Amino acid sequence: MGRTIPSYRLALEEEIKAWKGFQDALRAPDREVFEDLLDQCRLYASAGGMAVRPKIIEAMFMTALFAHHKMLKELSSIVQQIREERTALSDEPKEDENSKNTSFQP
Repeated sequence: MGRTIPSYRLALEEEIKAWKGFQDALRAPDREVFEDLLDQCRLYASAGGMAVRPKIIEAMFMTALFAHHKMLKELSSIVQQIREERTALSDEPKEDENSKNTSFQP
């Protein structure tokens, strides 16, 4: 007995093909961003397949949203680290201009 429902990965590729016209209408730099978005859907295909959604586009949106959220959290962590480093640097005592010239004068 054969499968009556295609695997998520096959259905995903079919859905991606359906978006080809949209992709082709984008300017080259935007097309690269869109292709990266589709790659994120492919990256999380295993999770998308477990969503068991009747419309494949729903799982695609969720995987893309997840990838963006993950990146946002990583960037937020980096920004927080930079802020902490900047605060630590600004809390250090600053050297006085007059104390830089320490030549001995009798």
